[in-house]
Amino acid sequence: MASTIDDVFIKIGEFRQFQWYQFAIFGYTLLSVSAFPVMVVTFITAEPDWKCVDGYMNNTVCRFNKSITLTSDDYKERCKIPREAWTFVDDFTSTVTEYDLVCDDSILLSIAQSCSWVGMLVALLVGGYISDTFGRRIIWYGGCALAIVATWIMVFPKAFVVFIICRVFIGIGAGFRNSTSFAMLTEFTTDKYRSWMGIGSFMFWSVGISIVPLIGYLVPAWRMFLLITAIIAIPVLFFW
Repeated sequence: MASTIDDVFIKIGEFRQFQWYQFAIFGYTLLSVSAFPVMVVTFITAEPDWKCVDGYMNNTVCRFNKSITLTSDDYKERCKIPREAWTFVDDFTSTVTEYDLVCDDSILLSIAQSCSWVGMLVALLVGGYISDTFGRRIIWYGGCALAIVATWIMVFPKAFVVFIICRVFIGIGAGFRNSTSFAMLTEFTTDKYRSWMGIGSFMFWSVGISIVPLIGYLVPAWRMFLLITAIIAIPVLFFW
């Protein structure tokens, strides 16, 4: 009777150093290439409070003498006020403050928040087929590298269109990574450990989305925030 792949793994070791190595690598990429880049947009597109500029405060142009928070009923009143009459409260910076994504331009904020998910959807739909043709490892590594490079590019340029394009590529890269990693992670052990390997790796996602708010709290400048997440992802480039 011919041996199955599970029979071979039982003889050579179902879960040894190689499997632990795999688990750590794929878990780290889930944290740094998927959880970080995808969830960071919640913070780098955050809307800060606003207030009237001193010269316009308490007059017919801008009647508020306090900071207006996001939850205030008056938050959108700024759209009725000349732009030079109000300013953002300097608690933190984001793409909203840098590109002035308010009022008529607020639709761009929604695009910025959703475009990475569009890229990920496309990659998830085609990633399996492409990996069957060219190999899972190539598509996995290519997706990771694409997301990392796009994150680095997004840190520096001033053009909002570059930000949008990079967000799309981050989604594509994360999608390629996600569409291949589960199979790669579980095919090198027996069915005794496959569910543990596959589901257990998602604890790195939980850790990642838990760390993102902490970084956002400690680093109020959105470009520096992105730079930190980009630096954390650099080791992935050596995982080939």
